[in-house]
Amino acid sequence: MATEGRRTAAVSVIRDIERLIAADPGKRGIGPLAIEGELHRAATALYAGDVRHVGITTGFYILSAGVPETDGPLGALA
Repeated sequence: MATEGRRTAAVSVIRDIERLIAADPGKRGIGPLAIEGELHRAATALYAGDVRHVGITTGFYILSAGVPETDGPLGALA
């Protein structure tokens, strides 16, 4: 029973994190980039040991600005 309680708490935390990730306070239109449930699927795969490699991306190109945007290593660490 305690394991089920921990699982429920973990799922709740993951959903809260997912909502924070999907938030768009700057109204930049990033909402469609967040796929509901994807963070839970990724966390489950990592926990189960089903993943052999993980990629971390720290930036992207802004076509209209003609320059890249990056949070750098510290942003990726967060």
